[in-house]
Amino acid sequence: MSKNPPCARFEWMIGPLVDGELPPAEAEAAQKHLDGCPECLRLAEDFRSFDRLSQRLDAPPPVSTIEWARMLDGVRRQPQVIHLGSRRQLMDWMVPALSLAALLILAASITIALLNQPEPTRLDAASIRILKESDNPEIKTENTPDAVIIKDSANL
Repeated sequence: MSKNPPCARFEWMIGPLVDGELPPAEAEAAQKHLDGCPECLRLAEDFRSFDRLSQRLDAPPPVSTIEWARMLDGVRRQPQVIHLGSRRQLMDWMVPALSLAALLILAASITIALLNQPEPTRLDAASIRILKESDNPEIKTENTPDAVIIKDSANL
């Protein structure tokens, strides 16, 4: 690969140009570049020499059914090696995933704790009057400007 910017624009065209696969406008532009660039011209000659070499080679010999079966059996018997990547790559995604899971569990437990808190008991005026008039000495009431405080001395 060339580091020359004009060459980089044309390098991908050299193989298709040699094979006759480029549209006429692109083929003309690529050929014009080859005429002025010895490095790309050398690359085009390499492609042409590979083409000439491949045309001189004979076709591979036919493979018998028995030979195909032998090769397939050999492939099936070879152990399968699966590379999972390095331990570092595994930790790169596992630590954030486990941290996120821990945060979700923490958020869920806080939400459940807040939702399960008992609400303060709201008493209406009739209930307060009944408590004030009760004969139970353990229940005492105090009037404040904005609430009636009921104290149960047995539960203090």
